[in-house]
Amino acid sequence: MFKIIDPQNISKRSFKSNKKFTVDNTTSASFGNSVVRAISGSHWNYDTGSDTVTHIVSGSISSSYYALPTYNVIRKLYYKDPHDTFGYRQKINRVLQGKANVFSIPRNLIGENIKPGSVKLSDTSKGITFDIRDDKDGNLYDFNYSGSFAAFKSSSFDRSQGLNAQGSGSQIGNIFYESGIMVITDTGSYADVGMGSSYSLEFKATQKHWEHEYLCTANQFEFNTTMNISATKNRSGSISITAGPENYFSDKYGIPRIDANYRKTIKYEKSPYTLLPPGTAPKGELISTPWTEGVIPGHGSSTMGGWSTDGTATVFSGSGNELILSASTGHYPATFAKAIQTVSVKKGKEYVLSGEYKVPTGGTNSGNGVVFIEESGTITGTLRSEAMYPTGSDPHKFKFPFQAIKDTHYIFLAMEKNQQHDETSWSNLSLKEWHGFNSGIGDYESEYNATDTFENFVTHSEFRPYVTQIGLYDDGGQLLAHAKLGNPIKLDDQYDTSFIVRFDI
Repeated sequence: MFKIIDPQNISKRSFKSNKKFTVDNTTSASFGNSVVRAISGSHWNYDTGSDTVTHIVSGSISSSYYALPTYNVIRKLYYKDPHDTFGYRQKINRVLQGKANVFSIPRNLIGENIKPGSVKLSDTSKGITFDIRDDKDGNLYDFNYSGSFAAFKSSSFDRSQGLNAQGSGSQIGNIFYESGIMVITDTGSYADVGMGSSYSLEFKATQKHWEHEYLCTANQFEFNTTMNISATKNRSGSISITAGPENYFSDKYGIPRIDANYRKTIKYEKSPYTLLPPGTAPKGELISTPWTEGVIPGHGSSTMGGWSTDGTATVFSGSGNELILSASTGHYPATFAKAIQTVSVKKGKEYVLSGEYKVPTGGTNSGNGVVFIEESGTITGTLRSEAMYPTGSDPHKFKFPFQAIKDTHYIFLAMEKNQQHDETSWSNLSLKEWHGFNSGIGDYESEYNATDTFENFVTHSEFRPYVTQIGLYDDGGQLLAHAKLGNPIKLDDQYDTSFIVRFDI
């Protein structure tokens, strides 16, 4: 059972989450983090053999990073013009000396960016262990000199504002949160940070998430019919599908698919229209027998019980209230004995015309019976038709599914090869709206819809379904989200029942 959700009952909002990571000098193979040298120099007559090289080994792959190209990339991206560089911040102080060490953290670890204020670098180099932090604005400083750095930053990064040793230890580099790049720019005591015996870098990644919320409401009397197939009247409790001949394929309405030679399958006992599965039990009857109300049995005329002819035949009823069609004059194809009935249907709905057809005993030449479902008052064959060829006195039982393409359709009962006074007999005729089981014949396509006609063991007035699961589908019918309730909830016919489905992506 499906329902379109009102857009007003759909909301989406974002939130950010952070996850802590720790990488070190041993995790380059597994995490992809690296530290490389960057050294300034002349571009003229550049020779890789004379450059400083950092080799990074990841699994079986070894990569070489040359110091001069690395320096120029870093300088161009982050330091050449602070007003025109990637990731510019007003509170960041960027000064690049002739050498630098570059930490690179891969995108799969930082998410959208590194969370400002979450960086902690513990490094051991030159026999000293440093505790390096970030200030949330992109500056790296030695935490042991946090007071000196605070004075340095508050004086607009002026080293002459009463700081000892010209701000020594106050700032040692920069971090660019969006790209996962850390640059150690100090060329003094911190010149080997990242290149010493060991380091451990801790940070938090940032990722934006979207929370989707759908309000799904079952209104009063909505979805309050069981989907349990075993409770459906005249059903066995299992789904059965009858396949057609091996070379026959159809859609779920039983309409044949045309082969390469534009031919349909044979119509006799293996007609696709008679092969609907057992226990289908279509309901919602519109017209049914007897169709001869108010007519004297045996009386023949051009009209009877809603049927009319155009002079090609007369209609009358037999002893069992069967409808008998008798050809008036001529023979096929010069004349076409037929009777017509107008029925009101609903466009897009599915219907089944069913009944029995036979040649009455005592008939003369016995024409072949034909059923037409037409959208106009003339036989054009544009919608559906079926010819029947019974043998002997055995009746031909038929079930004739079709989908209404207008709100009014016309049923024709006709004889295909009649002589004058030929007769055909029609009984148990009914047209019913299809509310039950739909089956594909040959292609095994099937579905089951809810019923409101139950077996007699369903006696309780509160026999209504419990909601246990909710699925969200897109316009193409693809399942996007699936939610299970902690406890089943019974629907009510006096109150609306609402469910909130919420998930993050």
